[in-house]
Amino acid sequence: MKLTIQQEEQIRELTSYLNRALPFIRNLSSEFHSGAERKSWNQFSIMIEGIEWVIFTLSFLVSSPVAYVQKADHRMMLAQLQDHVQAIAEAVENKDHVLIGDLIAYEFVPLLEEMHLGLTELKIVEVGSDDANE
Repeated sequence: MKLTIQQEEQIRELTSYLNRALPFIRNLSSEFHSGAERKSWNQFSIMIEGIEWVIFTLSFLVSSPVAYVQKADHRMMLAQLQDHVQAIAEAVENKDHVLIGDLIAYEFVPLLEEMHLGLTELKIVEVGSDDANE
């Protein structure tokens, strides 16, 4: 089974978004470590909107019937991303700037980098193929 045109487009958009977002997110982590200002909070809102879109898009991809080698990894990443969003929401509620910076730097960035790499190496396999278990 092949990816639909919509799925292929979403993979391209997600890969492109991560290309652009990762430098922005890395920088945002530094801003929170050095004391968040109004600009930092505005950028944080933009980051969260982007993360919500990533979650939505990844959910769509992993729920499709198309088998691909990284699908189990993407399911795990999706769960981790949702957990990180919950943790950062708690840090925001507690106004813990350092923890927000740490979560961005040590949880979000590595996970998004891994996701980006996995999307660039996406391998579609036929359902039932032995390659799906690699």
